[in-house]
Amino acid sequence: MKADSVICIFTTLLEALRSFCQKNSFSWFSVSFVDVILQYVDKEFGTGVLKISPGHDHNDYHIARKLGLPILNVMNKDGTLNEVAGIYCGLDRFEARKKVWSDLEETDLAVKKEPHVLRVPRSQCGGEVIEPLVSKQWFVTMEPLAEKALHAVENGELTILPERFEKLWWGHRIPVWYVVGKDNEEDYIVARNAEEALVKAHAKYGKSVEIYQDPDVLDTWFSSGLWPFRTLGWPDKNAEDFKQFYPTTILETSSDGMMGIEFTGVFPFFFGDAGREII
Repeated sequence: MKADSVICIFTTLLEALRSFCQKNSFSWFSVSFVDVILQYVDKEFGTGVLKISPGHDHNDYHIARKLGLPILNVMNKDGTLNEVAGIYCGLDRFEARKKVWSDLEETDLAVKKEPHVLRVPRSQCGGEVIEPLVSKQWFVTMEPLAEKALHAVENGELTILPERFEKLWWGHRIPVWYVVGKDNEEDYIVARNAEEALVKAHAKYGKSVEIYQDPDVLDTWFSSGLWPFRTLGWPDKNAEDFKQFYPTTILETSSDGMMGIEFTGVFPFFFGDAGREII
């Protein structure tokens, strides 16, 4: 609550809550009121009141930037609360939450507890709860570094080929073709190759149509999932390397390696006779 910059209230509750807060002291929570923000408040969920904590929530941060609200940070990088937290300064984040609820109960401000399932981001390595914090991001000023190289290109000392390019293809190109002059959202062909795409396009749109392939590529991990078997000679399942080394024993990878089940029909990794596993 110490990190809350504003409270959004659904229209029908606005006057009632404003009157309530005038009769009760909320100075120790240091929150301010603005008029209702309908797109952010769901009257069917909870109380119809939404607190905005710009310094500790991604969505709230964007709301605060849009409305010009102050961005308060109550947490140190070690998970303890800082001086902005007032009487809770120095407490661990989990202990502070318990203390706040205890204070609400002692002052008869607590109404009730209800279980609620929500998404809690956790560290992939240690499993710790991740707390969003606003922090500085540093960038290198590239203009002075690029100036000499730019002059070299402009003076003809250096030639870059091609002159224009969109992106470096890191993955397999998306197997989708569009029809020239048609709406890309509605008219497209999915095929294994350009020849098959053209046959499908002629059958659907006539012999005179022209097609072109989507310039984008599939995610890199989609392509890397082919590595365990494609490098061994697949799709030739009789290739010597494929027969000898696939499935393999162990490989440090991610779950995208399991694409082998789809394309080869067997698990890509196994460990002895005890079963199959990925590490």
